Amino acid sequence: MHGVVSLLDDNNSRMVEKLWAAIEKEFGIRGVYRTPFPHISYHVSGHYNVDKIKTVMDVFARHTSPFRVRCCGLGVFTGPEPVVYIPVVRSPQLADFQHELWHQVTKSADDLDFAYRPARWVPHITLARHDLTQRAVAAIVRKFCTMELNQTVTVNNLALIYDTGGKEEVIYRVQLNEGGGAGPKRYRPWAESRYER
Repeated sequence: MHGVVSLLDDNNSRMVEKLWAAIEKEFGIRGVYRTPFPHISYHVSGHYNVDKIKTVMDVFARHTSPFRVRCCGLGVFTGPEPVVYIPVVRSPQLADFQHELWHQVTKSADDLDFAYRPARWVPHITLARHDLTQRAVAAIVRKFCTMELNQTVTVNNLALIYDTGGKEEVIYRVQLNEGGGAGPKRYRPWAESRYER
């Protein structure tokens, strides 16, 4: 699968990578390294028209200033393939940003992961996945439940993570524009006029 994401800033990336390393060392869980870039995902799909996705990312970046989000606590997505994660507070600005980005990216994507549909999207930073067992989930939560996971993350980029077959790589990245404005509502009319045709 491929994804449109924001990569974490250096300080928060180091913090997440230390948690990944602690989980691997103590529990032997390392599936998260399939996507070895700490990030927040907005859209996940089995196929993208890469050139069109790059154009969407460029437009969004040009019209959006960096903004901050709060991360706090610990969460678990349940199911056959559980995920342990740090929740990201879904602020109105973040929700609007993801909503518009998801709809525009979807026009150039197939085989969507509908867990990222705006009505269902739970913003998060993954700590462990793929090779988790029930016992490991419980042990990881027990280990980290007393840790203060309360960080501020600056969303200042968009990146395209692409599964090349052997590994997942960042094949495109663009910085948000310091003078770009408040976000999607500033440029939604432009996006609709170009992409609704």
